[in-house]
Amino acid sequence: MISLRVESRKDFFRHLFLQGSFDNFLLADLTLRTDVRLEIDGRLLPGPEEPSAAGEPARSWGSLRPRISSFLTGEAPLRSLKLVLLLSRRKTEEFLEAQRMDLAPEDVEGFFVNILYAQETLTLTTGCGLKRFSLDRGPEKAWDRQIARLLEQLEIKTREP
Repeated sequence: MISLRVESRKDFFRHLFLQGSFDNFLLADLTLRTDVRLEIDGRLLPGPEEPSAAGEPARSWGSLRPRISSFLTGEAPLRSLKLVLLLSRRKTEEFLEAQRMDLAPEDVEGFFVNILYAQETLTLTTGCGLKRFSLDRGPEKAWDRQIARLLEQLEIKTREP
Protein backbone atom coordinates (compact mmCIF):
# COMPACT_ATOMS: atom_id res chain seq x y z
CA MET A 1 0.00 0.00 0.00
CA ILE A 2 1.24 3.44 -0.86
CA SER A 3 -0.23 6.82 -0.10
CA LEU A 4 0.48 9.69 -2.48
CA ARG A 5 -0.45 13.35 -2.29
CA VAL A 6 -1.42 14.76 -5.69
CA GLU A 7 0.28 18.09 -6.35
CA SER A 8 -1.97 19.22 -9.22
CA ARG A 9 -5.59 18.65 -8.27
CA LYS A 10 -6.80 20.37 -11.44
CA ASP A 11 -4.89 17.96 -13.72
CA PHE A 12 -5.96 14.93 -11.73
CA PHE A 13 -9.64 15.91 -11.69
CA ARG A 14 -9.50 16.60 -15.44
CA HIS A 15 -8.30 13.02 -16.01
CA LEU A 16 -10.79 11.60 -13.52
CA PHE A 17 -13.95 13.48 -14.50
CA LEU A 18 -13.45 14.72 -18.06
CA GLN A 19 -10.93 12.64 -19.99
CA GLY A 20 -11.92 9.15 -18.96
CA SER A 21 -8.41 8.10 -17.95
CA PHE A 22 -9.87 5.91 -15.18
CA ASP A 23 -12.87 4.56 -17.13
CA ASN A 24 -11.57 0.98 -17.05
CA PHE A 25 -12.01 0.86 -13.28
CA LEU A 26 -15.17 -0.10 -11.44
CA LEU A 27 -16.86 2.27 -9.02
CA ALA A 28 -17.07 0.63 -5.62
CA ASP A 29 -18.09 3.69 -3.58
CA LEU A 30 -18.43 7.44 -3.99
CA THR A 31 -19.28 10.27 -1.63
CA LEU A 32 -18.88 13.82 -2.83
CA ARG A 33 -19.97 17.11 -1.40
CA THR A 34 -20.55 20.44 -3.05
CA ASP A 35 -23.41 22.42 -1.54
CA VAL A 36 -25.20 19.06 -1.31
CA ARG A 37 -23.99 15.53 -0.67
CA LEU A 38 -24.05 12.78 -3.30
CA GLU A 39 -23.49 9.14 -2.39
CA ILE A 40 -23.26 6.27 -4.85
CA ASP A 41 -22.81 2.62 -3.98
CA GLY A 42 -21.47 1.20 -7.23
CA ARG A 43 -22.04 -2.45 -6.29
CA LEU A 44 -24.49 -4.12 -8.62
CA LEU A 45 -27.54 -5.73 -7.13
CA PRO A 46 -28.68 -9.02 -8.65
CA GLY A 47 -31.86 -8.73 -10.64
CA PRO A 48 -33.38 -9.49 -14.02
CA GLU A 49 -33.42 -5.84 -15.11
CA GLU A 50 -29.69 -5.22 -14.65
CA PRO A 51 -27.54 -8.32 -15.00
CA SER A 52 -23.96 -7.82 -13.86
CA ALA A 53 -21.67 -7.17 -16.82
CA ALA A 54 -19.38 -10.18 -17.17
CA GLY A 55 -19.96 -11.07 -13.52
CA GLU A 56 -18.45 -7.81 -12.29
CA PRO A 57 -19.30 -6.80 -8.73
CA ALA A 58 -19.79 -3.10 -9.56
CA ARG A 59 -20.68 -0.70 -12.34
CA SER A 60 -17.84 0.76 -14.39
CA TRP A 61 -16.60 4.24 -13.53
CA GLY A 62 -16.83 5.09 -17.23
CA SER A 63 -20.57 4.38 -17.33
CA LEU A 64 -21.27 6.67 -14.35
CA ARG A 65 -18.62 9.35 -14.91
CA PRO A 66 -20.73 11.53 -17.28
CA ARG A 67 -23.57 11.75 -14.74
CA ILE A 68 -21.21 12.47 -11.88
CA SER A 69 -19.32 15.06 -13.95
CA SER A 70 -22.57 16.82 -14.80
CA PHE A 71 -23.30 17.03 -11.08
CA LEU A 72 -20.02 18.92 -10.65
CA THR A 73 -20.63 21.47 -13.40
CA GLY A 74 -22.79 23.67 -11.19
CA GLU A 75 -21.69 26.80 -9.42
CA ALA A 76 -20.97 25.11 -6.10
CA PRO A 77 -17.30 24.07 -5.71
CA LEU A 78 -16.24 20.56 -4.81
CA ARG A 79 -15.72 20.53 -1.04
CA SER A 80 -14.85 16.89 -0.49
CA LEU A 81 -14.62 13.59 -2.32
CA LYS A 82 -14.18 9.99 -1.26
CA LEU A 83 -13.95 7.61 -4.20
CA VAL A 84 -13.01 3.94 -4.21
CA LEU A 85 -12.14 2.48 -7.61
CA LEU A 86 -11.69 -1.24 -8.17
CA LEU A 87 -9.90 -3.11 -10.93
CA SER A 88 -12.32 -5.23 -12.99
CA ARG A 89 -12.05 -9.02 -12.93
CA ARG A 90 -10.78 -9.13 -16.51
CA LYS A 91 -8.17 -6.47 -15.76
CA THR A 92 -7.22 -8.31 -12.56
CA GLU A 93 -6.57 -11.47 -14.57
CA GLU A 94 -4.52 -9.51 -17.11
CA PHE A 95 -2.56 -7.79 -14.35
CA LEU A 96 -1.73 -11.05 -12.56
CA GLU A 97 -0.69 -12.68 -15.83
CA ALA A 98 1.49 -9.72 -16.87
CA GLN A 99 3.17 -9.73 -13.45
CA ARG A 100 3.65 -13.52 -13.64
CA MET A 101 2.27 -13.94 -10.15
CA ASP A 102 1.55 -17.29 -8.61
CA LEU A 103 -1.89 -16.14 -7.53
CA ALA A 104 -5.24 -17.21 -8.91
CA PRO A 105 -7.68 -14.41 -9.81
CA GLU A 106 -10.35 -16.04 -7.64
CA ASP A 107 -8.05 -15.54 -4.61
CA VAL A 108 -8.07 -11.77 -5.15
CA GLU A 109 -10.78 -9.72 -3.49
CA GLY A 110 -9.65 -6.68 -5.43
CA PHE A 111 -7.02 -4.14 -6.39
CA PHE A 112 -8.20 -0.72 -5.20
CA VAL A 113 -7.42 2.96 -5.57
CA ASN A 114 -8.84 5.13 -2.80
CA ILE A 115 -9.12 8.81 -3.69
CA LEU A 116 -9.72 11.28 -0.90
CA TYR A 117 -10.11 15.03 -1.33
CA ALA A 118 -10.65 17.08 1.80
CA GLN A 119 -9.47 20.48 3.03
CA GLU A 120 -7.80 21.26 -0.31
CA THR A 121 -5.68 18.08 -0.12
CA LEU A 122 -5.97 15.23 -2.62
CA THR A 123 -4.57 11.85 -1.58
CA LEU A 124 -4.48 8.52 -3.41
CA THR A 125 -3.98 5.28 -1.52
CA THR A 126 -3.58 1.91 -3.17
CA GLY A 127 -4.88 -1.33 -1.75
CA CYS A 128 -4.83 -5.03 -2.46
CA GLY A 129 -7.35 -7.37 -0.87
CA LEU A 130 -6.75 -11.12 -0.89
CA LYS A 131 -9.37 -13.69 0.05
CA ARG A 132 -6.84 -15.75 1.97
CA PHE A 133 -4.06 -14.74 4.31
CA SER A 134 -0.60 -14.44 2.80
CA LEU A 135 2.72 -13.03 3.96
CA ASP A 136 3.63 -12.43 0.32
CA ARG A 137 3.53 -8.68 -0.39
CA GLY A 138 4.34 -9.22 -4.08
CA PRO A 139 0.81 -8.48 -5.37
CA GLU A 140 0.56 -5.34 -3.23
CA LYS A 141 3.97 -4.04 -4.33
CA ALA A 142 3.21 -4.78 -8.00
CA TRP A 143 -0.09 -2.89 -7.73
CA ASP A 144 1.68 0.06 -6.11
CA ARG A 145 4.12 0.19 -9.04
CA GLN A 146 1.27 -0.11 -11.55
CA ILE A 147 -0.57 2.89 -10.12
CA ALA A 148 2.65 4.91 -9.87
CA ARG A 149 3.29 4.17 -13.59
CA LEU A 150 -0.27 5.16 -14.51
CA LEU A 151 0.08 8.49 -12.72
CA GLU A 152 3.43 9.07 -14.39
CA GLN A 153 1.95 8.31 -17.85
CA LEU A 154 -0.84 10.79 -17.15
CA GLU A 155 1.80 13.33 -16.04
CA ILE A 156 0.20 13.68 -12.63
CA LYS A 157 2.78 14.81 -10.11
CA THR A 158 2.64 13.24 -6.68
CA ARG A 159 4.68 13.07 -3.53
CA GLU A 160 4.53 11.11 -0.33
CA PRO A 161 2.51 12.88 2.35
